[in-house]
Amino acid sequence: MRDDIPTLTGEIASISSCPRCGARFTCGMLAGLSACWCAALPPVSAIPDAAVGCYCPDCLKVLVGAAAHAGST
Repeated sequence: MRDDIPTLTGEIASISSCPRCGARFTCGMLAGLSACWCAALPPVSAIPDAAVGCYCPDCLKVLVGAAAHAGST
């Protein structure tokens, strides 16, 4: 697991799987943290589709970059 992603030992509910690449990561909101790591990134959409779920840090950064590029053209 990457060093920049907070983890909580024994908090299985906080482990999510990315719907884009399948990577496992810690969701700060599910882990009960006051803010999730994703809050530091620009929003791609207001609220993630519950059926899709949240993206891992790497995929979310790609999606944010693609949205920024699409918005600048």
